[in-house]
Amino acid sequence: MKLIQFAVLTVLAAVTGVKAAATDSNTGICILPCYPEETECVEGWYAAQFRDCWTCCTET
Repeated sequence: MKLIQFAVLTVLAAVTGVKAAATDSNTGICILPCYPEETECVEGWYAAQFRDCWTCCTET
């Protein structure tokens, strides 16, 4: 994912009041978009897979 796409999605989520998808304590906090393949995340974030969904997560 390009940095600008990530920034736009983050701003849209904040503006609309969407909360980040909380996960278990081993994963941290993840963004809501779901990708069919592993995605490239920005610095400080890492790709995580949940069933058929790939997203970006960060430590809490």
